[in-house]
Amino acid sequence: TDGLDRVVKTTETLSDGDPWFANLNAAQRAAVMRAATATTARKGRFLYRIGDSVDGLYAVLGGTVRLTARPAPGWEVTALVLGAGDWFGELSLLDGRPRPHDAVAEDDARLLFISRSQWMALAAQDLAMPAMQLTLAGGAQSPEKVSVLLEILFLLTVLCVAPAIMPTVTS
Repeated sequence: TDGLDRVVKTTETLSDGDPWFANLNAAQRAAVMRAATATTARKGRFLYRIGDSVDGLYAVLGGTVRLTARPAPGWEVTALVLGAGDWFGELSLLDGRPRPHDAVAEDDARLLFISRSQWMALAAQDLAMPAMQLTLAGGAQSPEKVSVLLEILFLLTVLCVAPAIMPTVTS
């Protein structure tokens, strides 16, 4: 029963986090949990870096993971700090493009990981999975996450566009 208790507790933690997991039906949640692999990351370990090819989807079970962007040389912007119940990596999982940010363990972290191939296999087995992917892409973005992402977009615009359109001041 210890293993079953651990799975139930993990499912509860994830259901309390991003809403996409809580909105899945019981069979879909069970399929996701079967496909997932538990792993750990020591403080400071990069789970992936900007430009890496997509490997899969992650969930934080314990500890914290920091997502950072590098809008210009020498600059690092923390996009999100994720804790228990939060999922991340969905953007690249769904669009297949390289990672847009770094993901690093802020402290020792316990994680679940679902590889891209496992995710696609889940989608192929469950006709409702495409709806699940849409939920993941749109519904998982809480108002706080959307706000942070919009702030980052604004910052990137200021850093990258403003210098190009500002007049050059000469003395």
